[in-house]
Amino acid sequence: MRTIPTILLAVVYLSGAVLGGIRETGTRSRRSHDKHLQRRGSGTTGSKVIYYYFDKRINQTLKDLFLKAAKAWEDSTCIKFEENEEEWEAIKVEQLGGWDCAYTRIPRGPQYLSVDCGYFGGIAHEVGHALGLVHTQSRYDRDKYISVVWPNVEKEFNARYQDWIEKSPSEARKYLETFKKEYGTTLTSESDHYGVPYDYGSIMHYGTSDEDPPMIPTDLNHNRTMGSQFISFTDLLEINERHKCTVSCAPQKRKCENDGFFNPKKCDTCVCPSGYGGRFCENQPDDGGEDLKADATLQTIKLTIQSDRNASDHYVKHTTWIRTASKTGIEVEIENISDGLKAYGCAKAGVEIKTQDDQKLTGYR
Repeated sequence: MRTIPTILLAVVYLSGAVLGGIRETGTRSRRSHDKHLQRRGSGTTGSKVIYYYFDKRINQTLKDLFLKAAKAWEDSTCIKFEENEEEWEAIKVEQLGGWDCAYTRIPRGPQYLSVDCGYFGGIAHEVGHALGLVHTQSRYDRDKYISVVWPNVEKEFNARYQDWIEKSPSEARKYLETFKKEYGTTLTSESDHYGVPYDYGSIMHYGTSDEDPPMIPTDLNHNRTMGSQFISFTDLLEINERHKCTVSCAPQKRKCENDGFFNPKKCDTCVCPSGYGGRFCENQPDDGGEDLKADATLQTIKLTIQSDRNASDHYVKHTTWIRTASKTGIEVEIENISDGLKAYGCAKAGVEIKTQDDQKLTGYR
C-alpha cells in the first residue's frame, strides 16, 4: 500500500504543431476508402521484431516521420523495428498520394501502412494497429465510458466523403458500413487488454467534435482528451504486456513508484505516467515546470511555452505540481481558453489536469 502524505495535482502544459489531418469537425485523420482497408487485421501480436520496408515512391519527409513514430514505440517497449523487404509479413510503408494514414493486414500475408496524412500522431496511431492495438472506442467495455451517436456517425461520413459520394454514390454507400465498424465493439475474445484500463487519452482513441459529435464521453470533462496526438502511458503499458516485454527485466531491488514499470530497453529505469519523472517515477519531470504549494488564497500561474511551429512531430511540455496537506482539496480555476487553438485531443496546444485516483490515465485536457 502506498502512503500519500500530501495531495498532489499534476498540471501538464502542452504546446506543439501538427500538420495535416487535424480539424475541429471529425474524428482523427480522414481514412482511406481503398477496398483493401476492409481486410484490416489486428497486427503482429506476439512478435517483438517488426519488419518493414519503404515503397520506392515515398518521400524522405514521410520516411522520417514513420521512423520517428516507430522509435517512439520502441523506446519504452521491447519492440524492435527492422528494415527487411525479404520478410513475407513485412510492413510496406507507402505513400499513396492521398491525405490518409491507414494500416491494412491481409491474414497470413503482407501488411500495408500508408503515411499520407503527414503528421506524427496519425502515423503513430497506425503503427499501434500494426503492434496489435484496436481502437479504444471499440473496446468491449467502451459503453461504460462513451456513447456512440449513430446518426452523427453517418453525418460524419457524409461530410468527410462528400465528393466521393457525389461521384460514386453506390460505391461510397457500401463503404459506409465499413466506416461504421470503426465505432463498433470488439468481442472479449478478440481483444485482450491485459488489465490496462480504458484511457480517453490513448493515441488509439478517436476524437469527437462539438457539433453533431459521433461520440460523447460519459465524463464530459474528457471531451477534449479524446483524439490525442501522444502515445499514452497506457498504450505503452498494453504493448509491454501484450508482447511479454515485462519478463525481459530481472527483479529489481527498488520498485517503480506512481504506477510506473521498468523499461525493457533499460531495466534499471522506469517508464512513468505523465506528470512523473525521475529514475523510479518518484520526482517531478525535469521539464521546466513549477512545484507549488496550495494555500487558502487563489494563486495565479502564468507560463509561456513555445515550440517549433514547423515541426509536425514535436511538442514542448512543462509539468507543474500543486501540493496541499492530506485531506485538503485543491481548486483550479481556468480563466480563459483561446478558441484559436481549439482542436480535439488538444492537438495544437493545451493544458492537462490530472485529478483522477488512477494516475496511469490521461487527465482532463
